[in-house]
Amino acid sequence: MAATHPWHYLENTILNVTSKSYRAMVKIANYTLGILLASTNLTIEALGTALEPFVTDFIAKYNAWISQLGTQIGDTSALYIELQLISSTKARNWDVRILAVWDKVNPLYKAALPHKRKGLQSGTQEQIIAYLTNISTKLVGVIALSAVKTDIDAHLLILNNAYTAQKAAIGGTKITSADVEASRVELAIQLYLVLANLMVIFFRTPLSVAPFFDISTIRNIEQTIWSRAAKAMTTAYVFTRTLLATDNLRLVNLGLEPLEFAFVANKTDAMPAIGTTTIMPLSGQTISRSLMGDITSRYMIVQNKTGLKVKYMIVII
Repeated sequence: MAATHPWHYLENTILNVTSKSYRAMVKIANYTLGILLASTNLTIEALGTALEPFVTDFIAKYNAWISQLGTQIGDTSALYIELQLISSTKARNWDVRILAVWDKVNPLYKAALPHKRKGLQSGTQEQIIAYLTNISTKLVGVIALSAVKTDIDAHLLILNNAYTAQKAAIGGTKITSADVEASRVELAIQLYLVLANLMVIFFRTPLSVAPFFDISTIRNIEQTIWSRAAKAMTTAYVFTRTLLATDNLRLVNLGLEPLEFAFVANKTDAMPAIGTTTIMPLSGQTISRSLMGDITSRYMIVQNKTGLKVKYMIVII
């Protein structure tokens, strides 16, 4: 039996088309809210009044999330400096000294460093702290490695103190992607409820419902959020988009090495000399498309000149 697809009226199209584009949700929600609130029909205006808190909640969380992306630390912070030291010199030093006591097939070594030294050289700051904490815990009582543990604990203390200070400096209530996603889903449900109510009002003339929705945006599914990793010593294509000079992008470096971003004419082009944006480790920047090279260039590329894989995020705002 052939697979059956649900009747499209039973699917929340707005929920589907905004799953990878919070920007699309902002456009769709603002459009419908404006039309509803401007209506002279009191029943329709009331739909706008009921929808407004959900639109306001989503936009507030979306804007807060964007502004917080990449604000964890800057390139001169104590946390960044300590992470750099650990990921390079210290990771190698500790690994060599531990291997002198436990070879790499020893279950004790595997328990302490399940990802070997790479666990200290990649990942988020929280993951690196957790990995180093695990090593310290597994070295408890190992006399032959007591000096290594003392050194690790000293750097773990510096790392934790810097991390705590960095968190305090950010201040306020942190809005996570999960918060924004939950708000998006609820807003999509409320917009679907608006559609249902309008279909009741205009059940004899269903085409009258169309002007209440941004049909163009709903039909053109677009991705505006990318979370990826730039491989060591590579220049890679990310996406193709035709953007306006007034459009903004949030570029976020989640790794421990700098990354370069630019728009180019062809996806295989090298990083250009003009229009390149460098994002320092564990930081983010909102930048206008007008500052990222020729506005007719449609291909976004990222370059990682270092020997470590670097995670990053791009959001078209």
